[in-house]
Amino acid sequence: MKDPFRATYRAPTKQGAAGYDNPRENIDPHLKTQAFSTSEMVAKTGVFAGNLNSNRILVGDGTEAAPSFAFTSDTNTGMYLNTADQIGWSLDGVQKAKLTASGMQLVGDVLPTTAKPMTIRGLDTNSATAVGVVLNASTALTTAGAKLTSFQNNEIEKAYIDYLGGAYFDGEVETGNTISINGQLKFKSVSTPVNTMAYTLGGPGNVDDGVHRYKVMFTTADGDTGLSTDYLVVTITDKTTNGQVLLTGIPISTNEKVTGRRIFRGKIGVSTSSYYLVYTINDNTTTTYTDNAADASIGTVDYRNIENVTAANIWRDGGKYGQIAANNFGLGYYCLGSSSTMTGWYNFALGRNVMRYCTTGTANTGIGQFALNTLASGSYNIAVGTEV
Repeated sequence: MKDPFRATYRAPTKQGAAGYDNPRENIDPHLKTQAFSTSEMVAKTGVFAGNLNSNRILVGDGTEAAPSFAFTSDTNTGMYLNTADQIGWSLDGVQKAKLTASGMQLVGDVLPTTAKPMTIRGLDTNSATAVGVVLNASTALTTAGAKLTSFQNNEIEKAYIDYLGGAYFDGEVETGNTISINGQLKFKSVSTPVNTMAYTLGGPGNVDDGVHRYKVMFTTADGDTGLSTDYLVVTITDKTTNGQVLLTGIPISTNEKVTGRRIFRGKIGVSTSSYYLVYTINDNTTTTYTDNAADASIGTVDYRNIENVTAANIWRDGGKYGQIAANNFGLGYYCLGSSSTMTGWYNFALGRNVMRYCTTGTANTGIGQFALNTLASGSYNIAVGTEV
């Protein structure tokens, strides 16, 4: 069989101090096993550093900043010896991956090059103890708040598993099978806003003379957050001159569940703990609103005791089956104000449609299908049975 090396190359011949002529034209076909010295290769190529013989190519270790195998147009990108028995790859002089006895380790994101989902396939035997994919922190995590895994959508965290194995989901959890919980079931609500509002007085308007207090809440598809704990104080001395209130700095939530804000105000001559709806902003971007409403023209429902119901709701096939809140508890299909905004407190409902239309009722107890179904604002009622 004809030797391809012999047929192609001949040994180099000296051409004076300038170096060597074209090795492809001047290699002796009988010197196939000849080893070229490092100095000879460096003199010819200017970049080779190592040994070359018929069996192996040996080069220098290289470094992260200057890898051994690089490119003439990009000398700090390539492959090098990271340490003994480890191969490293660097881009722009920074390590991005390394191969060790334990496996491949990547530094940074793994991004698909096309608009297709990324699939990770594990390999294991088909048995009761089989594990498809293992995600393992390289260092034992013991600090509170540390996370083993974080799942994000466009860099917004949607779920994570903490270092103790606890799972957090920012949204609904759906399953066609059983959910087993070896620990606690915790609900996390959308945070109540911090009142950052400020104001300036405008021209003649309708806001009544006196001292007014403003609060704000966030709204979501699951319910409202409850009122901000702090309030803005605005004093109107003569509404014929300054009867309009331009509110600025209306809080914006960083939680994408928030779809709007509601502004509340107290009324002159009413308890300073009472707050009534002035206006609903149906977005999470607007930061200003001009209030020009008299006390008589704003809402009549007192929201002082409305609580955060953005979490701990139980749903099934689109229907609400329960609510677990600090001041109200309900379990049953369309129970406890499911058809309206609940501003009452200390209510307990157990059963289908129990207290379904309750809005401002307080300290009521209903047990049994349709118990206290039509109750809206009563207090201290107890009903046990069907349709009582």
